[in-house]
Amino acid sequence: MVRQEPNGQFALAPLGQPLRRDVPDSLYRMVRLWGTDLFKLTWMRFPHSVRTGQSAQEYLYGLRQFDYLATQPEVAAIFNDGMLAGTLTVAAAALDAYDFSAFRSIVDVGGGSGALAATVLKANPTLRGSVFDLPFCRVLPPVGGPLTDAVFGDVTMIVHTGGRERTQAEYAGLLESAGFRLRRVVPTRVAQSVVEAVPN
Repeated sequence: MVRQEPNGQFALAPLGQPLRRDVPDSLYRMVRLWGTDLFKLTWMRFPHSVRTGQSAQEYLYGLRQFDYLATQPEVAAIFNDGMLAGTLTVAAAALDAYDFSAFRSIVDVGGGSGALAATVLKANPTLRGSVFDLPFCRVLPPVGGPLTDAVFGDVTMIVHTGGRERTQAEYAGLLESAGFRLRRVVPTRVAQSVVEAVPN
């Protein structure tokens, strides 16, 4: 990660370069997020989550993740910044895999800062977009921020939220119960896919 220079000073080695915030594919935002007590301490309670199915965060703090973040503005800002980093990567992959031009409007539910919707709207200027999320998530994303890959699977979901990733059939059931029909799932170059649904 670091190397010692002949003058005795230390500098980032090539492996450490992604820790800088001003380089392509920077990991700065995600490392900062994963370095918070919110993430470190909850991962230390990982066995509890596996045994009980309860989020380690709720077990540790007595609050669900987003309820906790609503009471901790500094941690929420770091959380939102880390989520933004992952969202920018997912948004770029979604645009590569999916043609949004057939629609008049998009809605990003749980869209945080609106970075996903903004990316889609920038590439499709005739679309209109809406973002729905909790108030503490509504911050404007910085323009042209660095990208990083964020893969959150079942383990991460259960430790932090008590939730889990879902299969295509499970998404179809959730959508059906909300009055929608799953039309298709479009894979992208990252772990996340585009889920297309239409009203029943």
